Amino acid sequence: MPDNFQISVIIPNYNRAELLVKAIQSALKQTLPVLEILVCDDGSTDNSKDLVTQLNHPKVKWINCGKNGRPAIPRNRGIKESKGNWLAFIDNDDEWLPNKLEEQVKRIQTHQLKAVCTNAYDVKLNDSNSPKPLLGYTNSEITFSDLIKENNVVCSSMLVSKDILLTYSLFPEEPEFKAIEDYVLWLRLSTQLNIGYINQPLLKYLNENQTSIRTAHSDPYVIFELAFNNLDNWLRGKNFKLTALQQKSYKAAKQNVKRRGIPTEWSEFKRKLNSKLNQIFKS
Repeated sequence: MPDNFQISVIIPNYNRAELLVKAIQSALKQTLPVLEILVCDDGSTDNSKDLVTQLNHPKVKWINCGKNGRPAIPRNRGIKESKGNWLAFIDNDDEWLPNKLEEQVKRIQTHQLKAVCTNAYDVKLNDSNSPKPLLGYTNSEITFSDLIKENNVVCSSMLVSKDILLTYSLFPEEPEFKAIEDYVLWLRLSTQLNIGYINQPLLKYLNENQTSIRTAHSDPYVIFELAFNNLDNWLRGKNFKLTALQQKSYKAAKQNVKRRGIPTEWSEFKRKLNSKLNQIFKS
């Protein structure tokens, strides 16, 4: 591992024992070895702890975070207890490809970045088809102006300097941000820096709506309103100012959300359109 990259892996967990072990193993198999893996448990009642204990690996640490029902809280606990100077997040139902961290560190070193994320394979259970890339984003960086239109940051792909999080923000823990706490955090960070992006799937993202916390917010307008209102309050509290370009794009995004115009995410637009057509034909 490069001398200045001591990577702590943070995994929030609740009752996904078998998938959790796969996530842990994918972190242990990285071509760039990690410093530690912190399993931050949110009150699991299954055999998660037993399986983690059976791994008997010196880099894997179990952290009991009580029962909170919001992944932001165990993630933040992991950030605070981590020993590394770089933090990598992975959800307990996702898996990294072996060269994920190595590719990210190369990009960080080449471009002097403080945060970098990647594309992912969109994996569905019981689907025999080969998984396809999750994101259609192709730029080498994700800017504030990009993020206010659509969240192209997969939390399980993020590698970020610990100092950046401690300086600007941790994950918001308020109940209203459950399932979108990562988007709120990335928005905050993007006002201060661009997030590097590798348009190569370097993880397997389990996209299973029936069991995922990610379905807590399904209306993109609700997500944008919550995130934007919080961002306004955060900027005022930090006394941060947006650049002229950021202000212009932010104003346009707010107006679009207020008008309830066409969602920026094409897949969401198609879903709503199909739902409306089905209602029409059934009536």
